[in-house]
Amino acid sequence: MKKKILIKFGGSIMTPHLPDSAYIKKFCKFIKKLNKKYRFILVVGGGGVNTIYNETAKKISKVDSEGLDWIGIYASRLNARLLASVLGNKCHPRIITDPTSTLNWKKDFLVGAGWKPGWSTNYVALVLAKKIKADMIITATNTDYVFNKDPNKYKDAKPLKAISWQALREMIGDEWQPRMHAPLDPSAIRFAQKNKMQVINLNGKNIPNLKKAIEEKNFKGTVIS
Repeated sequence: MKKKILIKFGGSIMTPHLPDSAYIKKFCKFIKKLNKKYRFILVVGGGGVNTIYNETAKKISKVDSEGLDWIGIYASRLNARLLASVLGNKCHPRIITDPTSTLNWKKDFLVGAGWKPGWSTNYVALVLAKKIKADMIITATNTDYVFNKDPNKYKDAKPLKAISWQALREMIGDEWQPRMHAPLDPSAIRFAQKNKMQVINLNGKNIPNLKKAIEEKNFKGTVIS
C-alpha cells in the first residue's frame, strides 16, 4: 500500500506574488516520479494573490475580518485549482474545501484549499491529515528550519532541528502575527498537540531536500512533535 504524504504549502512557495510557473512545473514533475510509492495530499494557501486582493479591498473600504478571510479562501481555491489542473487526470477532480466531508479518493493526488472564515489553511491541512490518516505531514515554507526567534529581526536567531508543540506554543503565543517565521498558527498548533501529530517543517523550494524527508533520509528541517 502506498504511503500518504500531506504537504502544506506556505503562500511564499507556489505564489509569492503571482504563481511561480517554473517551480510548480518542477514540483509536479517531482511528485509524479514518486507516485509509484506515495500518494500526495497537497494543501495550498492564498499567497501573493491573497495579499494583492486583501490590500486592494482595504484601500477601497473598511472590510471586516470575515470579508478579508473570504478573499484569502477564494485565493487559495484558485491556487488549488491551478495545481490540480496541472496534475491532470492523476488528481482527484474535486478540490477539498471541507476537510470533514466524506472523501472518495482513489487517484494519486488530492488537492485541498481554504474552507471557512476563522480556519487557516494550516488548520485545514491538519484536520485533513487526521481524517485520511496521513503517514507524513510536511509544512513547506521559505526557511530551512523553525527558529527560536525571528531571524529577520535577530542576528542571533538559532535554527531548531526539533521542538515540542508545547515549546512552540510558548514561543508563538495564542495570537497569530504575520511574518512570524513559524510553520503553523496557534489554532493549528493546538490541534496538532491535542492529536499528538508529528510535522516536518522545511524549505519547500529545496526539492532534493524534500525528497530526502519523504524517503526518511537525513534531511534539513525541523521536526515538531
